[in-house]
Amino acid sequence: MQYSLERRFDATTDAPAQARAFIRNALDPYETDSVETAALLASELVTNVVRHAHTALTLLLAWHESVLHVEVSDDDPHPAHQRAMRRRGGGYGLRLVEAFATAWGVRAYECGKTVWFDVDLPDAHTGAA
Repeated sequence: MQYSLERRFDATTDAPAQARAFIRNALDPYETDSVETAALLASELVTNVVRHAHTALTLLLAWHESVLHVEVSDDDPHPAHQRAMRRRGGGYGLRLVEAFATAWGVRAYECGKTVWFDVDLPDAHTGAA
């Protein structure tokens, strides 16, 4: 059985924390490092929307068996890309996604884009992946 949840957020400085809370609440039965990884990676993507796209965004969670699929979509048609590190900090979002997700990618549209990633999700009852 596949489950999914979706929530729209405004591009505010509170959006990353709200996204983390949404993920933790939705995946509460799992209580694993995978949930924290998903919350961190989604928070990075939401932060990118707030900092660079400046549009409202949609966070989609879909999970089936042992895979959690997360999408962050915005209305900015400019492509997502890894920016060079800056001395003032930042620029790690997509690098973290690449390092910790089992798969990730970007889908571009005329009026926006979706950055997505997958993480392994252990069985909620046994804790086994």
